[in-house]
Amino acid sequence: MKLIFLVLLVVFLSGCVEGASDFVLKKPEQEIATDHHLQNTRSGLAYDSSPLIADFSYSYRSNGGQGPSRSLQNGSELHSGDYYKIQFTPKEACHVYIFQYDDSSHQLFTLFPPDPNYFIGADWDNKNPVKAGRTYFVPGEAKSFILAKENKRINETIHFLVSKKSKPQLEKHYKALLQSQKQGDRRGAERAQTGINEYIRKAPEPQVRFDDGSIVKPDQERMFKHVQGRRLECQKEYCVESITFTHLP
Repeated sequence: MKLIFLVLLVVFLSGCVEGASDFVLKKPEQEIATDHHLQNTRSGLAYDSSPLIADFSYSYRSNGGQGPSRSLQNGSELHSGDYYKIQFTPKEACHVYIFQYDDSSHQLFTLFPPDPNYFIGADWDNKNPVKAGRTYFVPGEAKSFILAKENKRINETIHFLVSKKSKPQLEKHYKALLQSQKQGDRRGAERAQTGINEYIRKAPEPQVRFDDGSIVKPDQERMFKHVQGRRLECQKEYCVESITFTHLP
């Protein structure tokens, strides 16, 4: 899959896009340019059993970013050139990991937190642990992803993982994936990506409610105007919410 960033209406891209300027090559084979507590009786250690809550929204604009803002939901259909972005507001300090998977190229990569070896131009305040009550925009408040041109129908899946603690093993898999891609180590990349996919597959699912008092703040691009907010409640130490949308030519 290929993505493009928009920064203050200046195009950010991955892949090859004609007419863009100020590009910085960072991603392998892609370009990106500017646009309650309980006691554990066995261990004696206390742990927090209260739900982990985050308000979040996905939005997109069609027609090269000129169309009205709409909620990006499971089953939505987007076209090449459409803009989209993610917003979330955690109710407590926690860790967030957002991945996107393309079933055509079978590639998986991280949208949050942005890795300096992967993206340049993302908001660098977008890092873990995330702060309680703060609204985060991905890739940034004045930036968007843009779906690059495709010549066939493909599915894209966004995995939104929230955790009360950091996930070193997950981070290790992703670093290994990046390193293998740089070195052209296909088998190493496949092993690392399999580790990430298994981690996501085994994760508990949260409860997700629509318009349940969730906060949707307008960003500088007004991408979140009139979009539908969602509230995620994770009853476990971590969980993953996933949606799949169709990417049309």
